[in-house]
Amino acid sequence: MGANAIGIENDFECANPGGPGGVERIGPDEFLIRPWSEDGDGNYKFRLDVAAVNGSGTTARLRLRIDWEDREYMDCRDYVLIGRGAEWRWVPAAVEGSVVSATADVPPGRWNICMHPTYDFESLAADRRRAREAGFSEEVFGKSFEGRDMVALSAGRTGAPVIFVVSRFHPYETAGTHAISGMIEALAADLAKGGPLTSAFRFVIVPIANPDGVAGGCCKRSRAGGPDLCHEGADSPDPAGRALVGLLARLRPRGYLDLHGWMHRDDDGLAYSDEEARDEFLAEIGGDPLFNKAWKGRCISGGPPRPGDFCRRAHADHGAVAFIMSPSWFGRDVPKVREFGRRVLSAFASVLRRRV
Repeated sequence: MGANAIGIENDFECANPGGPGGVERIGPDEFLIRPWSEDGDGNYKFRLDVAAVNGSGTTARLRLRIDWEDREYMDCRDYVLIGRGAEWRWVPAAVEGSVVSATADVPPGRWNICMHPTYDFESLAADRRRAREAGFSEEVFGKSFEGRDMVALSAGRTGAPVIFVVSRFHPYETAGTHAISGMIEALAADLAKGGPLTSAFRFVIVPIANPDGVAGGCCKRSRAGGPDLCHEGADSPDPAGRALVGLLARLRPRGYLDLHGWMHRDDDGLAYSDEEARDEFLAEIGGDPLFNKAWKGRCISGGPPRPGDFCRRAHADHGAVAFIMSPSWFGRDVPKVREFGRRVLSAFASVLRRRV
């Protein structure tokens, strides 16, 4: 194997860190990586998206030093993932201050190095294609600040009560889009057999609500200086926020399901519009071994008003039963998170059936 057989690329859309200076070769097989956050908030600084390229014909050793420049959340950053598609390998990392160190053997070819399994615009294109082939309709309902399409996929009976499903307000939270991918698979199968989901409801799905943030390698916002669309976008002049507000007003959904993700190891997140709906949902999934973590969350109806919050807007303006769900990746792989999405959709629809 020749010298420098392995390299790190970060000059592609969605990379974090992107551009020169974010990745530095410090040895023949060793690299220093400095992940980037658009606003310096360490609580959301969990995005790492680079690619290892092994140009040799044999497995190569790769040594990584990742400087997060943040000490508060290092207990969540003691690993990296190497993989692509649905196949990912967990690589433990040693933590010292704000730096983690990891060593991995990389097979020939190009492999993603991330904190979470990737879901990028190629993944979205594949889900859009599967949805169209299954009979979904597709709508570009607006443009983002940087001119990217805002895409909604719809399936189910015209005129039926609407369940609005959205994901990826926060760009690093790929668990949400992988769960959405599972939902699309479930609805495609339901459509094919005239099943109970698409016979009773109209599902409208926005897989990536923040395309600029995803493309730009952001962690939380749409860009440096841009809004946190989840919590500010409904009261913001940002074009993506305006497009989502318009779609929400047009749909007047009976159900609103917002898929996120987070870095907790031992629990999943569930914020909810009312306790009765939460209790019914938990009863629906009770005993399911896939939901093997504690639930952590609160009622979104309490506290001071937040006019920019989309979940509260859906509940307050349109009477939707509204959930924000945040599945954790810890202990789960891509197939399990997609199955998480399928089962969440079925249970949420059961809660809605009792209300329409």
